[in-house]
Amino acid sequence: NLAGWALVFNVTITSNSVADPVTGAMTADIIVEDGTTNVHGIRATTVALVPGQIYTAGVWVKAINRNFACVQVTSGSSLSSICNVDLTTGALNISNAGLGTAFSATAGTGIAAGWWYVQVTYTSVSTGNSLLGVWAVSTNTTNPSYLGTNGLQAVTATRAQLVRASR
Repeated sequence: NLAGWALVFNVTITSNSVADPVTGAMTADIIVEDGTTNVHGIRATTVALVPGQIYTAGVWVKAINRNFACVQVTSGSSLSSICNVDLTTGALNISNAGLGTAFSATAGTGIAAGWWYVQVTYTSVSTGNSLLGVWAVSTNTTNPSYLGTNGLQAVTATRAQLVRASR
């Protein structure tokens, strides 16, 4: 896992946690909104990428009080792909396809019921670091609102990972 954190997505918010979709341990991070229009989310910046290599980034996401999340990956500072995910149906709405449109959402079962595993596969175009981010949004549109409600527990995310395809 090149993402650096498999269980803890962003070490600054680990005090806000819910049950992990795989183990049931209290390690999944909660995205808590404030009352601004800033982006409300968490992200993991990973190791430098190798241009031309194929990578797959993935994360588990679950609705709390918002039914939509935005998942973003970047390849250095040059390109990104952004996908809005309906956390009740799994419907995807790709709003930026700079790195391609190979997003998928798979519903969790058993202990992972209510969770969605969202992943994207892309070819790196840069030697810069990759970013995998999850943002709480209010709609599943290509230009969602980021207006937050102060103190609202919006969505939860865990198990960020980035893997490079073998050669």
